[in-house]
Amino acid sequence: MRLSRQQRALLELVAMDLRFALLREPLCWEKAGDIDIVVQNIHETDMALKALGYQQFSRHESSHKYLRYDWAAEKWIHLDVQMKLFFGAVEPPCLFTESLLQRSQLGDDGIPRLDVGDETILWIFHVALDKGYIDPYYESNVLTCDPALMSRLADEYAFLPRPLGEYVELIEALRKGRSSEKKVIRKIQRSLGHPVCKTPPLSLRAYRRIRHMLRGPQPVVFLGPDGSGKSFVTKRLAMLRWPPLRCQYMGPARESEMHMVFTVPMKALARLRERYSRRHPIGIFARAGWQIICYIDYWDRVIRHMYFQGSGGVVIFDRYACDMYFRKATWWNEFLFVRMFVRPQFVFLCVGDVGAIHKRKPELPPEQIERTIELYRKKLAQYRIDYKEINTTTHLPDEVLDQVTRYLIDKNWFRRRW
Repeated sequence: MRLSRQQRALLELVAMDLRFALLREPLCWEKAGDIDIVVQNIHETDMALKALGYQQFSRHESSHKYLRYDWAAEKWIHLDVQMKLFFGAVEPPCLFTESLLQRSQLGDDGIPRLDVGDETILWIFHVALDKGYIDPYYESNVLTCDPALMSRLADEYAFLPRPLGEYVELIEALRKGRSSEKKVIRKIQRSLGHPVCKTPPLSLRAYRRIRHMLRGPQPVVFLGPDGSGKSFVTKRLAMLRWPPLRCQYMGPARESEMHMVFTVPMKALARLRERYSRRHPIGIFARAGWQIICYIDYWDRVIRHMYFQGSGGVVIFDRYACDMYFRKATWWNEFLFVRMFVRPQFVFLCVGDVGAIHKRKPELPPEQIERTIELYRKKLAQYRIDYKEINTTTHLPDEVLDQVTRYLIDKNWFRRRW
């Protein structure tokens, strides 16, 4: 049997004798986002996951979220760990989680799963209370289960305000078309004292989005000489499916990152630069025009993500406009690409042994690499830009990525901000 990376991760927990069960099995493991599990002891689980290299992303009273990069699959693993389940305003008995785990069974892959009836019942309440609608992707989980499998667990769910059979009848009415999805969900919500979650007015949502956008972009930037490992880290961060994150490459004149309106004139100006010298009027015009278009293109790459940031997303930049100055330290480049461009809120400065970086990029002399790193330090301090150095040559790749993600988590960069 070929196992997915998530299944292999869960089997690691089985090997550590951790008591848990898969809360909701995805229809397709490889396309799954969070993998939800329920555990008896969340503190014991926390220790086990940290020993396996997971980082705790968020923490609530009875729910912790973790992530880890799987180097073999080159993808992230997200775990959502639940210790106590709530049914709206109704809190189940203390031994409810224990009873769930006792009824769980090992699947063919060796991973413990909830009883089919438990899984379907919990799906119903999850849909009604947390989502408010039935996702078509999971519709079969709710509507195809045998009602008898749920009804036999009536005593286990006696703490609910209504007999379990009534909720099963609601699902049957939905399945047979006697009631609408909206009515069924609303009845379940009312029975559990769940407040009606009204969508905020459009004007309020627009105000919140615009207010955040007017604060301006808050970029997290990776800087460093060529070969220092910037792209290595940002490419892996870009694979995160949750929390909301985007990566934007900011190297100059890369067609894949530019709009056509900038690509065509930059190509024309580049040809003129090659034909005419720096002192020729056309050469002067071509070089000045090339840099101005490059400057506008950089702004375009920042502005195109402002709507995403307005919804609480985080944008991470591989390189930045200021690299134009660090590549060629002229007063014009400093004025245009440093002073007259939005400052990074935080910078990861990728550094390391000059000889090791030179081996990665032999075309760069070691002296140039060393000067560039010192110039980064000097200018970041001069402009009071907060930064953290990441040594990408003495640390292993997994240690580098671990440092970056841990720092972003500690600084709450991944939390939604209004």
